[in-house]
Amino acid sequence: MLAGSTDKTVSIFRTESGEQLHSFPGHGDKVNSVAWCSSKDKCVSGSDDKQMKVWDIEKASNILSVGCGRGVKVVRSNNVEPVVYTGHSDGSVRVYSITQGNKPVSHMTGIIDYPITSMTLMSNRNQILVTSMEGSSIHIIDLKMNKSIAKFENKDFFNSATHAAISPS
Repeated sequence: MLAGSTDKTVSIFRTESGEQLHSFPGHGDKVNSVAWCSSKDKCVSGSDDKQMKVWDIEKASNILSVGCGRGVKVVRSNNVEPVVYTGHSDGSVRVYSITQGNKPVSHMTGIIDYPITSMTLMSNRNQILVTSMEGSSIHIIDLKMNKSIAKFENKDFFNSATHAAISPS
Protein backbone atom coordinates (compact mmCIF):
# COMPACT_ATOMS: atom_id res chain seq x y z
CA MET A 1 0.00 0.00 0.00
CA LEU A 2 1.24 3.46 -0.90
CA ALA A 3 0.44 6.49 1.29
CA GLY A 4 1.22 10.21 1.28
CA SER A 5 1.22 12.10 4.55
CA THR A 6 1.03 15.51 6.17
CA ASP A 7 4.46 14.76 7.68
CA LYS A 8 5.89 15.35 4.15
CA THR A 9 6.70 11.67 3.49
CA VAL A 10 5.63 8.90 1.13
CA SER A 11 5.37 5.46 2.72
CA ILE A 12 4.90 1.91 1.51
CA PHE A 13 3.21 -0.60 3.80
CA ARG A 14 2.69 -4.35 3.61
CA THR A 15 -1.09 -4.74 3.41
CA GLU A 16 -1.18 -8.08 5.22
CA SER A 17 0.63 -6.94 8.36
CA GLY A 18 0.67 -3.14 8.23
CA GLU A 19 4.45 -3.22 8.42
CA GLN A 20 6.11 -0.14 6.93
CA LEU A 21 8.53 -1.23 4.20
CA HIS A 22 9.83 2.16 3.06
CA SER A 23 9.51 5.81 3.98
CA PHE A 24 10.60 8.45 1.49
CA PRO A 25 11.28 11.88 3.02
CA GLY A 26 11.97 14.81 0.74
CA HIS A 27 8.89 16.91 0.26
CA GLY A 28 8.82 20.36 1.84
CA ASP A 29 5.07 20.33 2.58
CA LYS A 30 2.23 17.81 2.95
CA VAL A 31 1.91 15.11 0.32
CA ASN A 32 -1.49 15.44 -1.34
CA SER A 33 -1.46 12.49 -3.70
CA VAL A 34 0.45 9.31 -4.57
CA ALA A 35 0.25 6.75 -7.37
CA TRP A 36 2.06 3.67 -8.58
CA CYS A 37 3.89 4.09 -11.88
CA SER A 38 3.51 1.75 -14.84
CA SER A 39 6.60 -0.30 -14.02
CA LYS A 40 5.48 -0.99 -10.40
CA ASP A 41 9.06 -0.50 -9.19
CA LYS A 42 8.41 3.23 -9.05
CA CYS A 43 5.84 5.49 -7.49
CA VAL A 44 5.04 9.17 -7.79
CA SER A 45 3.96 11.83 -5.30
CA GLY A 46 2.65 15.38 -5.45
CA SER A 47 2.81 18.01 -2.73
CA ASP A 48 1.88 21.55 -1.75
CA ASP A 49 5.64 22.23 -2.01
CA LYS A 50 5.00 22.48 -5.80
CA GLN A 51 7.00 19.30 -6.43
CA MET A 52 6.17 16.09 -8.24
CA LYS A 53 8.62 13.36 -7.26
CA VAL A 54 9.30 9.92 -8.71
CA TRP A 55 10.65 7.31 -6.27
CA ASP A 56 12.60 4.14 -7.05
CA ILE A 57 11.20 1.57 -4.66
CA GLU A 58 14.05 -0.96 -4.95
CA LYS A 59 16.73 1.67 -4.29
CA ALA A 60 14.52 3.53 -1.79
CA SER A 61 15.47 6.85 -3.36
CA ASN A 62 14.15 9.84 -5.25
CA ILE A 63 15.07 9.59 -8.94
CA LEU A 64 13.23 12.64 -10.33
CA SER A 65 12.06 15.88 -8.74
CA VAL A 66 10.07 18.29 -10.84
CA GLY A 67 9.33 21.86 -9.79
CA CYS A 68 5.81 22.39 -11.09
CA GLY A 69 5.35 26.07 -10.19
CA ARG A 70 2.03 25.40 -8.42
CA GLY A 71 0.93 23.11 -5.62
CA VAL A 72 0.41 19.55 -6.87
CA LYS A 73 -3.00 18.40 -5.66
CA VAL A 74 -3.32 15.11 -7.52
CA VAL A 75 -1.03 12.71 -9.43
CA ARG A 76 -2.01 9.79 -11.65
CA SER A 77 -0.18 7.28 -13.83
CA ASN A 78 -1.72 5.41 -16.73
CA ASN A 79 -0.12 2.06 -15.74
CA VAL A 80 0.91 1.36 -19.34
CA GLU A 81 3.40 4.08 -20.27
CA PRO A 82 5.93 5.93 -18.09
CA VAL A 83 3.70 9.01 -17.97
CA VAL A 84 2.47 11.00 -14.97
CA TYR A 85 -0.51 13.37 -14.95
CA THR A 86 -0.60 16.18 -12.39
CA GLY A 87 -3.48 18.42 -11.33
CA HIS A 88 -2.58 21.73 -9.69
CA SER A 89 -3.81 24.38 -7.28
CA ASP A 90 -4.28 26.83 -10.19
CA GLY A 91 -6.63 24.45 -12.07
CA SER A 92 -4.01 23.40 -14.62
CA VAL A 93 -3.13 19.88 -15.78
CA ARG A 94 0.38 18.82 -16.77
CA VAL A 95 1.64 15.60 -18.34
CA TYR A 96 5.20 14.39 -17.69
CA SER A 97 7.23 11.57 -19.21
CA ILE A 98 9.24 9.92 -16.45
CA THR A 99 11.93 8.99 -18.95
CA GLN A 100 12.27 12.45 -20.55
CA GLY A 101 13.15 14.57 -17.53
CA ASN A 102 11.50 17.43 -15.75
CA LYS A 103 9.75 19.43 -18.48
CA PRO A 104 6.06 18.75 -19.11
CA VAL A 105 5.13 17.01 -22.34
CA SER A 106 1.86 18.90 -22.15
CA HIS A 107 0.57 21.80 -20.03
CA MET A 108 -3.10 22.74 -20.09
CA THR A 109 -4.21 25.91 -18.31
CA GLY A 110 -7.65 27.39 -17.77
CA ILE A 111 -9.30 23.99 -17.41
CA ILE A 112 -10.96 24.71 -14.06
CA ASP A 113 -11.00 27.94 -12.04
CA TYR A 114 -10.27 26.07 -8.81
CA PRO A 115 -7.66 23.58 -7.55
CA ILE A 116 -7.99 20.21 -9.25
CA THR A 117 -8.72 17.65 -6.57
CA SER A 118 -9.52 14.55 -8.64
CA MET A 119 -8.36 13.09 -11.93
CA THR A 120 -9.42 9.80 -13.48
CA LEU A 121 -7.69 8.46 -16.58
CA MET A 122 -10.30 7.11 -18.95
CA SER A 123 -9.86 3.63 -20.44
CA ASN A 124 -8.75 4.90 -23.87
CA ARG A 125 -5.83 6.75 -22.15
CA ASN A 126 -6.51 9.77 -24.35
CA GLN A 127 -8.87 11.53 -21.95
CA ILE A 128 -9.02 12.36 -18.26
CA LEU A 129 -11.92 13.32 -16.04
CA VAL A 130 -11.10 16.25 -13.72
CA THR A 131 -13.00 17.83 -10.84
CA SER A 132 -12.48 20.34 -8.07
CA MET A 133 -14.05 20.22 -4.64
CA GLU A 134 -14.46 24.00 -4.82
CA GLY A 135 -16.18 24.23 -8.19
CA SER A 136 -19.46 23.23 -9.71
CA SER A 137 -18.30 21.36 -12.81
CA ILE A 138 -16.72 18.13 -14.00
CA HIS A 139 -14.63 18.21 -17.19
CA ILE A 140 -13.44 15.63 -19.69
CA ILE A 141 -10.04 16.68 -21.01
CA ASP A 142 -8.80 15.40 -24.37
CA LEU A 143 -5.06 14.83 -23.95
CA LYS A 144 -4.33 14.93 -27.68
CA MET A 145 -6.18 18.20 -28.28
CA ASN A 146 -5.09 19.67 -24.89
CA LYS A 147 -8.52 21.04 -24.07
CA SER A 148 -11.79 20.37 -22.32
CA ILE A 149 -14.18 18.58 -24.67
CA ALA A 150 -17.09 18.16 -22.26
CA LYS A 151 -18.26 20.04 -19.19
CA PHE A 152 -20.89 18.81 -16.79
CA GLU A 153 -22.20 21.59 -14.60
CA ASN A 154 -24.76 21.50 -11.84
CA LYS A 155 -25.27 23.82 -8.88
CA ASP A 156 -25.59 20.69 -6.71
CA PHE A 157 -21.94 19.84 -7.54
CA PHE A 158 -20.70 22.97 -5.75
CA ASN A 159 -18.51 21.88 -2.85
CA SER A 160 -19.74 18.31 -3.27
CA ALA A 161 -18.21 16.89 -6.46
CA THR A 162 -14.85 16.18 -4.85
CA HIS A 163 -14.16 13.10 -7.00
CA ALA A 164 -15.59 11.57 -10.15
CA ALA A 165 -15.23 8.21 -11.89
CA ILE A 166 -16.35 6.86 -15.21
CA SER A 167 -17.55 3.39 -16.11
CA PRO A 168 -14.85 1.32 -17.85
CA SER A 169 -17.30 0.20 -20.54
